[in-house]
Amino acid sequence: MKKELIGVVHLPPLPGSPRGSLKNLEEAEERVEREAKILSREGFTGIILENYGDKPYPKTSSSPLTVASMTRLVLKAREIFPGKVGVNILRNCGVEALSVAEVTGADFVRVNVLGGAKVTDQGIIEGVGREMAYLKGAVKVLADVDVKHSCPLGNGYDPLAEALDLVERGGADGLIITGGRTGDEADETLLRTLKENLPDTPVFVGSGVTPGNMKRFCEADGFIVGTYLRPGEGALEEREMNKGRVKEIVEAFRKLL
Repeated sequence: MKKELIGVVHLPPLPGSPRGSLKNLEEAEERVEREAKILSREGFTGIILENYGDKPYPKTSSSPLTVASMTRLVLKAREIFPGKVGVNILRNCGVEALSVAEVTGADFVRVNVLGGAKVTDQGIIEGVGREMAYLKGAVKVLADVDVKHSCPLGNGYDPLAEALDLVERGGADGLIITGGRTGDEADETLLRTLKENLPDTPVFVGSGVTPGNMKRFCEADGFIVGTYLRPGEGALEEREMNKGRVKEIVEAFRKLL
């Protein structure tokens, strides 16, 4: 499999969220256009649109206004970006994300809790794999393993067992590993374990990716990079994407090829 380098477009609050408005939608569309061009020009193979600014997030059911907004934004991204386009609707709105992806022709979705149950800052979230299975067409489903900002519900948690269930029983086409919080580095040991036990399943590193640590995660099939591209203070959805850091990530990525 060809390695993928996916950049995250952190969207401002969208209509239907606590701080969202139609004015924000115009701002979001401008951001998608601007950042899709940057990532395309520098050599990213994919982008993923994420409603990061919609905090506090719903558990599993997003507002119709948010879904409509994401549809518009994904269509804009597909006009501009020649590579793969993905959708993530937080916190765990996998049904809505897959619906948007299928009707817009996007390539993949990210789902935080595809199977099992997690205790999160939104409360207890249960998997949505069955609901998504009824909708799935050509769009690939990338599922988080031991997703960030969560802990397992119950004792005896085994991330490998979760990963096996996600692939064999949940319908995941690929897996994502992360650190404990946004921007935290993932676990190299878990990456090796997943690649050894699921050699035919793509595994992506989905948080804490930097030019300095990419080589240590060289076994990964891809990288999802967000926080590193937005240095500075304040919420990620308020920071601008740094072109210099985009170039640095691409240079480090190309050394792995």
